[in-house]
Amino acid sequence: MIHVEVSNEALGDLRIVVSPIWEAFASLSMLAWGRVSPWPYSEWGRKAERAVQRRPGAELVAWIRRLHGVVPNVLTPVPEGEQSIEDEVKTLVDQLTELPDAHLRAVMTAAGPTTLHPEAWLRWLPTAILDYWEAALAPYWDTVGTALRADVLTRAHMLASEGVTNALAGFDRRIRWNAPVLELPTAVPSCRLRCADRLVLVPQIFGRRTTRCVLSRSGSVAVTYQAQGAGALGTLHSAPRQATSARSHHDRLGLMVGRGKAAVLRGLAQPTTTSELAQALGMSPSTISEHLSTMVAADVVRKQRSGARVIYVLQGAGVALLRYLDAESKARPPISLPRAIDADPNFIDSNRSQAAE
Repeated sequence: MIHVEVSNEALGDLRIVVSPIWEAFASLSMLAWGRVSPWPYSEWGRKAERAVQRRPGAELVAWIRRLHGVVPNVLTPVPEGEQSIEDEVKTLVDQLTELPDAHLRAVMTAAGPTTLHPEAWLRWLPTAILDYWEAALAPYWDTVGTALRADVLTRAHMLASEGVTNALAGFDRRIRWNAPVLELPTAVPSCRLRCADRLVLVPQIFGRRTTRCVLSRSGSVAVTYQAQGAGALGTLHSAPRQATSARSHHDRLGLMVGRGKAAVLRGLAQPTTTSELAQALGMSPSTISEHLSTMVAADVVRKQRSGARVIYVLQGAGVALLRYLDAESKARPPISLPRAIDADPNFIDSNRSQAAE
């Protein structure tokens, strides 16, 4: 667990910032686990793997994979405001250049020995990041970026209308606000930090697996949280509408419960709210609410309150329906689906323990 003591000045300067480079490294952590990645990331992962093959970005994927998906904090500087990926990469290289030689070499060799000199490595890294971005994320950034900015607006409204204490309580199950301390129960390694300058919250569509917490030299702290709208990734590669009828014959879950309820069940791979599901699936809130009411009555889904939000979570029957009837589950190892569906907080940042398994 990480404890962040937040000063009144830092809390008063709280910001929510979209960061392409933080999102890129979060997606790399997700990609490092390949087919273990749950819906809605699994199809994106397969496409991204193919897209980066025989490109410089593939070397970056391999490097993060050797790190078991754990990205060194120094590679994600605390964002000052939303910038382009190119500007953020330039900022990163500038900061890496200023590191003491021993620290830079420790980052370079984190995944194993390298024959590159620091100057060559500092040329390789930005090239690899930007190439990975172009192949794996740029084609989807309109959708991902729109979802992130919509989330920022929602959270900003919560902060303005409900105050910091209530707003932070509704951000993420991996963030606990116990004034003046921000607790990150699933973050590793355990430590205590002081945020004296500015608290920055970074929403991430690919933030499912890890909670990142980075302290800058000026005393600012940046913390990630899982943004709303991740379900949009599950529809990015859908077949054209005219192919729906042919595809539906292979959708056993849709045939059994109806395509609308099947989509809602898949959307609950991560506990979420009615409005988040509606946004992610492109359905009206009233339709989502009707499907959820039926599922709650059937004991397939349960609802629970988190601050001002009502969260819907799959019950065992819902997990079983996805495990045995959902065609997408066939591509996943048997153990990964229930963990992903239950959204066990210990699963979210358990890279090291899973590597041991």
